Amino acid sequence: MAASMNISELGRIIQANTQMIENHTLGHMVPWTSCDQASSPWVTLPEAFSHEKEKILDAVDRISTLVLGPLPYLLRLTSPMVNIFTSLHLIYKFQVAQNLGLTEEIQYEVLAQRVGLNVEDLRRFLRLAITRHIFYEPRKNIISHNAVSRVLIDVPSSNDWLGLVCEEMLPSGIHAVEALRKWPNSHDPAFTGYALASDSGESLFHALGHNPEKATRFMRAMGFLQAAQPCDVSFLLENVPWTKSTCPATVVDIGGSLGTIGSHMLETFPSIGSWMVQDMENVIERASIPVKHANRLSFHQSDLFAIQAIVGADIYFLRSVLHNWSDEKAIQILRNQVPAMKAESRIILNEICLPEPGKLPSCQEQIMRGYDISMKQTLNAKERDAEQWASLVDRANSGLHISSIRSSPAALLSVIEIVFDQTPETSAVYQSY
Repeated sequence: MAASMNISELGRIIQANTQMIENHTLGHMVPWTSCDQASSPWVTLPEAFSHEKEKILDAVDRISTLVLGPLPYLLRLTSPMVNIFTSLHLIYKFQVAQNLGLTEEIQYEVLAQRVGLNVEDLRRFLRLAITRHIFYEPRKNIISHNAVSRVLIDVPSSNDWLGLVCEEMLPSGIHAVEALRKWPNSHDPAFTGYALASDSGESLFHALGHNPEKATRFMRAMGFLQAAQPCDVSFLLENVPWTKSTCPATVVDIGGSLGTIGSHMLETFPSIGSWMVQDMENVIERASIPVKHANRLSFHQSDLFAIQAIVGADIYFLRSVLHNWSDEKAIQILRNQVPAMKAESRIILNEICLPEPGKLPSCQEQIMRGYDISMKQTLNAKERDAEQWASLVDRANSGLHISSIRSSPAALLSVIEIVFDQTPETSAVYQSY
């Protein structure tokens, strides 16, 4: 979308694309979402309309900037909008949504007693949330749920995501610039905004390793994020470089957690004979194997930084793994797969591939750039663009190269296929990076 568009042009874009979507929903009897409590938490539109949705969101973002003007826009961006996270933190910490019945309309005083807060404080924080369409005040001093606040009950992992953002990510962001000044050019996950925000000064991974409560919340929050529409497994199924008749026989799912992706893959591709999930012991001990996949799904304790133990698999698969690590560590992880690979083996990454600046609608690019900064401030890691992925793969082993990068328009994650030109030199066993 041209940056020089005026508000009338942007308004016409909004009108034309909303009309297209409305015509579809009316013609197919598709219920549209709203803030009403009974509304669905997801917009149920075919992927074909993702372009129209992005056009609308991009135009709304641009038109609000133009209507406000540069200085008011900057003021609005910083205050009071930033304070919504304080309100969200209170909602999470005091379990406000969980203490309000789905169909209740009660006085603030009653809810304040339930959650153990001063009524005036609760009212102030919730009224800010209401301006952002979270909760609803149908009559003065009466509070009830709406569609957004109800999600925190209907989708419990969304509450874990809210807690992770408020208690881990936001403090990390506040200290990120200080970390850059203190440890310039560092790629160590212990030298981050997260470490400075933490009372113990440790890395996120170390904190998760000895704090079961944090680890459980983190796992559930990541599950929520991976299940959200932009990360939906359907996009992976659409973009993997095989069909039901040409799918691989054996797949190693590195860092595959509880095997959720594996179960989807085995369901979709019956010819996959074995899907082997590798993860840390404290992760796979929580896993269970569905009866229908008992002979095809398995779990194996592993170490990302050890040489791959499963030799000769067709596919070595990593979903949202390498973005957790600096280039040096990501290179080591890729190198560790090479000694186990046969000539026909491939590595499949399911990761963000950052766009060229300005090539995607701003609302999409904002999300991707935001995740990139999140990885920096919490783990000293990064999201990567196509050139950076190519460089990373080449530095890992000269026999590895990217053969394709595929993505659906509405998808956050791309499918990156890496093939292996096997020679005696490229097949050498590498030691630790």
